[in-house]
Amino acid sequence: MEREGIRVGFDPMKHHRRSIRLKGYDYSSCGAYVVTFCTKKRERYLADLLYYQMVEKAWERIPRHFPKVVPDSIGIVPDHIHMIVCFEPTEKTKSLLGAVVGRFKSDVSREIALYAVLQGEAKPGSIWQERFYDRIIRNECELERERRYVLENPEKHRLRDGK
Repeated sequence: MEREGIRVGFDPMKHHRRSIRLKGYDYSSCGAYVVTFCTKKRERYLADLLYYQMVEKAWERIPRHFPKVVPDSIGIVPDHIHMIVCFEPTEKTKSLLGAVVGRFKSDVSREIALYAVLQGEAKPGSIWQERFYDRIIRNECELERERRYVLENPEKHRLRDGK
């Protein structure tokens, strides 16, 4: 419920988002990151082959938008995505990781909206939850472990879901 632009029952002293980011870490620095983000309300949008293919195309376009970002591995599950991206040495850019994830989500949403319009359907809203989870990959052993998880996770979901 809103009253004069302020949600009733909302107390900014109690209800605030805490950053899970590592304090003082430069998220534009050279290195590898594992990122996880979900579809809105954990809907199984990505079980649709067409949406799945749109995600794959957006993944392949990352270096076109960010030449110093190397897409390493991606795991697409019906209601979320895991990806590993690596940043090559470059001049510092504030919040490059957030820009990469934002552009990726935007590219997929744009493809979905275009498809809907071409089919004569109403444009859907974004299929993504707003936030994402990221973790810094600190060494080669960790990178290999994360790659294995990212690549095996979709199969675990298929087995669990019986598909």
